[in-house]
Amino acid sequence: MARLNLYGRAAELDHVDDALRAATRHGGGVVIVITGEAGIGKSALLESIQRQARDAGFAVGWARAAPVDDVAAGALVLLALRSGNQPLVDTETFQNLATIFDKRLWLADQIADILEDRAQRQPILIALDDFQYADPLSRFLMRALTGRLAGSSIIWAIARRGSQAEAAEEIAAGALDATVDVDHIALGPLADEDIFALAAEIVGHPLSAPARQQLRVATGNPLLASQLSRQIASGHLADADNAAIPGSLLISLQTRTRRLGGPARDLLHLAAVWGRPLTFTTAAEMLGLTSTQEVLDRARDAAALGLLNVDGDAVEFPHDLIREFCYGALSRSAKIDLHRRCAAFIMVATNGNAVRAAPHAEACARLGDAEAISILRTAAEQCLGTVPHAAAELALVAFALAKPHDPDWQDVGQACAEILLEAQHGAEALNIVDELLQPAVDPNRWAQLQVIAARALWLTGRLSELVDRVDTTLSLTGVSAELIARLTATKALALTRVESASVAEATAQRALQMDGGVDPAVALIGLQALGQAARNEGRYGLALDRFHSLRTRFGPQYVSSEIMTLQNLDRYSEAQSLLDAAFHGADSHSEAVLPDLLLAQQWQDWHLGHLDAAAATAHSLIRVSDELGNRANKIEALILLGIYAALQKQFEQGAALLSEASRDFAADNSAHPPEFALVRGYLCAAMGDPTTPVAVLAPMVREATQRHDHWPDPSRLTNAFRRLQEWPRLLAGAAMSGQQRALADQCVAQAELFARRNPAVQTLQGIAAQTRGIVEQDVRLLQDAAAILAEAPRVMLHARARADLGHALIRSRRRRQGVVELELALSLYERLGLPLYFDEVQAALEKAGQSVPRSARSVRPKFGWGALTDTERAVARHVAAGRTNRATAEALNISIHTVNTHLRSIFAKLDLHSRVQLANAWNARPIN
Repeated sequence: MARLNLYGRAAELDHVDDALRAATRHGGGVVIVITGEAGIGKSALLESIQRQARDAGFAVGWARAAPVDDVAAGALVLLALRSGNQPLVDTETFQNLATIFDKRLWLADQIADILEDRAQRQPILIALDDFQYADPLSRFLMRALTGRLAGSSIIWAIARRGSQAEAAEEIAAGALDATVDVDHIALGPLADEDIFALAAEIVGHPLSAPARQQLRVATGNPLLASQLSRQIASGHLADADNAAIPGSLLISLQTRTRRLGGPARDLLHLAAVWGRPLTFTTAAEMLGLTSTQEVLDRARDAAALGLLNVDGDAVEFPHDLIREFCYGALSRSAKIDLHRRCAAFIMVATNGNAVRAAPHAEACARLGDAEAISILRTAAEQCLGTVPHAAAELALVAFALAKPHDPDWQDVGQACAEILLEAQHGAEALNIVDELLQPAVDPNRWAQLQVIAARALWLTGRLSELVDRVDTTLSLTGVSAELIARLTATKALALTRVESASVAEATAQRALQMDGGVDPAVALIGLQALGQAARNEGRYGLALDRFHSLRTRFGPQYVSSEIMTLQNLDRYSEAQSLLDAAFHGADSHSEAVLPDLLLAQQWQDWHLGHLDAAAATAHSLIRVSDELGNRANKIEALILLGIYAALQKQFEQGAALLSEASRDFAADNSAHPPEFALVRGYLCAAMGDPTTPVAVLAPMVREATQRHDHWPDPSRLTNAFRRLQEWPRLLAGAAMSGQQRALADQCVAQAELFARRNPAVQTLQGIAAQTRGIVEQDVRLLQDAAAILAEAPRVMLHARARADLGHALIRSRRRRQGVVELELALSLYERLGLPLYFDEVQAALEKAGQSVPRSARSVRPKFGWGALTDTERAVARHVAAGRTNRATAEALNISIHTVNTHLRSIFAKLDLHSRVQLANAWNARPIN
């Protein structure tokens, strides 16, 4: 069918032309979202935009989503990369991408690298049509790529059915990266003159007055106008006075389908159910025809009536509304029969690609339909690695179709619950387990289900319930030794969060002894529990041995625990070597390891005083955690950023970040709300408020001292608080200010317990001396602490020790020595960029009569070149020189996600929008 001219969209095309020119001249991209009702001309406008872009020298990729694509992993975006005569991605590169389809983050990173490199040589337009049908992986890639490539010369044009408000809601819900520029083009009805011009082109001659009157029924909808125009061309006019828009289209389509012969109607119905372009070969096989020529003959009959388009060796509908009409005209029994045939054909033709068959299986399924259940279960397993949310939905549908009295109901339910667990849908998995436990089951089946329940409860933070369920199950007779060992190991891991370390350790050892090395799952969980128990007690050397064994036995995905234990031992060089190796080999690991690596890097940077780098990594961790649905690590990132904001004297922002962390924690742990007051107490102590931290922490410290544990009650601690090793010193200072000597003595006991268990760790030795020195007001102990921490790797702790010593010396009338120590602390805080502590020490010096020049660096400006951190300046230098994000990451030995975060921050601080603008600004920057 010949392509028609585009009428009535000149303003929209001018708007797009401006975006194309801007991308060509200045770099940077934009997302253009085209919305409107069905038939309003979104696809036609998208085609014109593609022609515009090609004429302007853009490389163009295009794809259209189909109604049955909603679980076809990445189909929309991946097809766009390979479309046309000059695809955006060559065959070899695309085949390499196929090896990581099950790793969403790596896939997004690799595609971003490819497009970023291509965009440096030629601007790119990627057009995605019928986005309302996009599959979950394509939506994920869309969000990830638009964010990662915001500064590159790439324009995304997306057409979706619906209103502008609906599109805005989808974007607000995370369909696109929040930092990306988005333009909305909401298509409204065409003017009568444009409708008449379109109709005249279709009819082939000027329109009569009755024809014009008839066309007004279309009320500006181009699709309805084109359908009416074909009626006019054939000499048939409907009653213009009484016809409504849907009725007019319905009459037109009904008339034309009745004119088709039975064989052509069969092809039309099959194409409607198939839901995507239907090849002649597939149609011939499914219709039982002997040749594709017979299909072509039938297709030509339908095409002559405007019901189908013939495109190469396939047929498709001219518009989805026509497909919907043809599908709606089928009886329910006919739909079920055709969907069942489509599902069966796909399973055979694709060698068991259940993901492709799943939409058909779901459409024809009835309660107890074993074949549909099998396809849906298999589809869930096949797409679990790429689109876990879709896998979870398929598993829920499969279980809903199973009947409790079916002999395989328990097996189906257990398999679906395990899929939900792998997809991180703990609450739904637990619901299925509890339903399966309602009828009487044998003890081993009961135990198997409780193993799944325990994992679900771990995910949702309901740890006390986990322990109770396990204890109930262990009391049953007839449970196999293997299941008893696995349940006991799982209980041990939960006990590391809700009981003393000694109880958790004894339980883990018992599980390992029961198992005798038979079940790898018991060894894995047991080692995790033993490592965590040792770390809870502050036995870091033992914890390191256990976490090292965990990694060497079960793979590099467990390296983060080993890294963070090395940090506890002041072995930061070894920790960084492991981090570098892990990031370098990350593509070969499960993507689930990335948040843990970023978490370890965040604390590595924080402890070493690279606070800006730690904050950048925390922002990267939040982004990655959102992409993967990992709330636990996101919470730690938010807490770190909240503390950092407070230390920057941005108190409202700090409070907001901690509130967000608290909300995220509560979303996953509704049964055990977090004690985020712990972190608030820590911050209040850091800011000199003695009342709040004493009220919050005193009961926990008292309990920990009585139990001889390293930490206060582990069930009430966030992981982030555990990593802030300096809390005994801060709380002891707050306790002394609040005249709580007993609490201060307990802090001393805790700090010295840490130190005794780790005699080679300078940081812990220094904190112990510092804490006792603060409580006993002993200058000698504070001098020892400052000397020890000067040799330790944590600069912030050294600065605090110098400040404590300076204050103590001045109080003991040794002003000159005290001023020297305070000036050293001031210089350290200036280097760290901590206005809260800097101003505190500066005020103390002035009170002591020491004149202190106001430092220009005590508060960094928010905008301009002076606002950039050292790392941001290094990233800007590399990007301005034309290096890609990956090359920049390798040169600076940081992750590509951190480079992306820095680049966003650079653009915001310099009010830039593209890499080209950054290069120009860098070359024109002030020399100083």
